[in-house]
Amino acid sequence: RKVTSTKPAATAHNLNMRAAYVHVIGDLLHTFGVAVVGAVIWAHPRLHMIDPICTFVFAGIVVATTVPITRDIVDVLMHRAPRDVDVAKLAKDLGSLPGVAEVGMLRAWSRTPGKPVLTAHVRCVRGAKASHVLAACTSECTKAGITDTTLQVVEVSGGGGGGRGGVSPSASMQGLLDAPRRNNKGSSSSSSSLVRGDAHKMIQMCRVEV
Repeated sequence: RKVTSTKPAATAHNLNMRAAYVHVIGDLLHTFGVAVVGAVIWAHPRLHMIDPICTFVFAGIVVATTVPITRDIVDVLMHRAPRDVDVAKLAKDLGSLPGVAEVGMLRAWSRTPGKPVLTAHVRCVRGAKASHVLAACTSECTKAGITDTTLQVVEVSGGGGGGRGGVSPSASMQGLLDAPRRNNKGSSSSSSSLVRGDAHKMIQMCRVEV
């Protein structure tokens, strides 16, 4: 059984508003600086070198305030993992939760700064309830700062043998692999290839259903 959960996302930062705010503050400081420098040069003409010095100072301020915004834009475009989330530790914590057998295909990225997203495939131990595992995993992601999560939880039902109808997947695959040996010596190679292809399909099925 597959259970999917999507939680509401956390409040995100608007890059456009942030860049506009930095731009307005930078222009305000630059205007104030030009007025001060003009007043100083008017009172003391010998200090005319203060003009280019202030120009370089304000250029440095502009660069310092632009780099973080550019970095966040690149992170979003490249689907980089959130800088404030330790994805490796989060995957380990999810795998150690009660009822969790395995966590795979874990992906974390940011659709916009301050709005991390996570998707993962969680396989339960035999007999564990998918709803309980889903709640525990969602809570763990929230603690890590990710509230927008999509978790695919696979619940393994009870029963002997680990496969459908109580048949062991390994036994089924072994039977397919041993089939060419039971064929006549004069059988064609195409028949053997067909059986091996069926064995490969059985392996893929067992990866999904067990």
